[in-house]
Amino acid sequence: PYTTLFRSRARGADTVVLSDPGQYIYVEDGADGVLALCQQTSDLRPGDRVEIVGFPGHLGRKFVLRDAVYRRTGKGQEPPAIALPPSALNPDLQGLLVSATGTLLNIEHTEDEWRLLIDPIVSPPFKAVLARDSSDALGVLNVDSRLALEGVYEVEYDEVGKPHSFQLRLRSASDVIVKRAPAWWTPGRTLAVMAVVI
Repeated sequence: PYTTLFRSRARGADTVVLSDPGQYIYVEDGADGVLALCQQTSDLRPGDRVEIVGFPGHLGRKFVLRDAVYRRTGKGQEPPAIALPPSALNPDLQGLLVSATGTLLNIEHTEDEWRLLIDPIVSPPFKAVLARDSSDALGVLNVDSRLALEGVYEVEYDEVGKPHSFQLRLRSASDVIVKRAPAWWTPGRTLAVMAVVI
C-alpha cells in the first residue's frame, strides 16, 4: 500500500512502534512498517496513533518518509509482535515489530548503544541494539542466558544492495526478558574448582 499511496507528499494514519525524538519514528499500518525521518521532539510511546506527512524516498533500499511531520491523534494498542521465522532474513519484515528467543553470546556497549549478539539456534546469530541513554539495565545480563526479545526488524544490505543480515532495534530494556539464567557449572568454573581441590 505505501509504495502506491505515497507518490508525492505522503500521509497516513499509523501506530507508533518506536520513537527516537528529533531523529525518526517507526510506524506500522497492518502489514507495512515505515521509517519516518523527522525532527520533532515530542514524546511518543508505542501504541500512539499518529498522522504523518512526508516525502517518500529511500535510505539504501529501505523505504522512508523524509522531512516528515506528524500529529498525535490518540492512544491505541501496540501491534502484536510477529514471531521471528526460522528463515530469519526476510526483507518483508522491515520496520515491523518482531519477537525472538535466543542465547546471549556476547554483550558490549559504546557511548551510544548496547549491542547484544543473539544465537536463535534455528538460524544464524543476529544483533539486538538499544540506545545507551535509555537504560543501563542491560549491563546485568550474563552471557549464555536464554532471552526473549521484542524489537523493530531492520534489514542490513551489502554494497550491491543485497540483504545479508538483520538486527532488532529494541525500544527499552523491558524488551529483553531473561527466560533462563546461565548454568553456574560452566567449563571454566569446573576447571577452577578442580584446580582449587588439587
